[in-house]
Amino acid sequence: MRTLKVKTLLIQLSIIGYAAFIGGWIQNTFAASAVSFVGQEGRMGTGRCEAASPDHVCLALKYSVYRDHLGEPVVSQAEAFQNVREVDQVWSQCKIGFKIESFVQVDPSEDQLNYRPADTGELDIIRRRLEDPEHLLVVTTGTWNRAGTLGSSPANAWTSMPGENLYGAILEKPVGRFGNIIAHELGHYLNLDHVNDAQSLMNPVIYDHSTSLSREQCENARYAVRTYWQKMIRN
Repeated sequence: MRTLKVKTLLIQLSIIGYAAFIGGWIQNTFAASAVSFVGQEGRMGTGRCEAASPDHVCLALKYSVYRDHLGEPVVSQAEAFQNVREVDQVWSQCKIGFKIESFVQVDPSEDQLNYRPADTGELDIIRRRLEDPEHLLVVTTGTWNRAGTLGSSPANAWTSMPGENLYGAILEKPVGRFGNIIAHELGHYLNLDHVNDAQSLMNPVIYDHSTSLSREQCENARYAVRTYWQKMIRN
């Protein structure tokens, strides 16, 4: 259960987690179409998700990326797997790993979606179009159009917290290849709220060194896995 905060922005964040990026990376994002790939690496999982430890938890991902007007994905399949390897390095301290089981390229125009979302309400439309009851959803879109309500915050990514009707971590293109941002958003997926600590993965602003998770955060994340995401567990 989230405690309501005083400021308007933080009241919103008690429901939907967000992250802003400062520091060493700026890159690509998002897509939604009928092209799906599950290659050898997808079947085998990535990195630490295959750990031998019996108390290590592996969660399945549907990783969706937008295609641009040239038909190119904003994040390639190889880049997506590299992102998840970086995510696994961070989450290994909680004995939690992630595995891409479905990599989907999306042509937003075919699904009546905007390549550059402008309003926060569009994010739920994206979640509704791409949701999958057996996978955690990660989506990278084109760079957001800040002329709409998405321009009211510096956030580069938004994730619905457990208990909401629609789930999914949505990132814009400039942070689509930054593993710490994705790891942070998956933290919201696992019911972790923001903390005021620049060293922490759950700091509202993510730096290159924002990677630590406390023992209590790990316990809470593993509890969320058992409570909300049983269908996504693969070990």
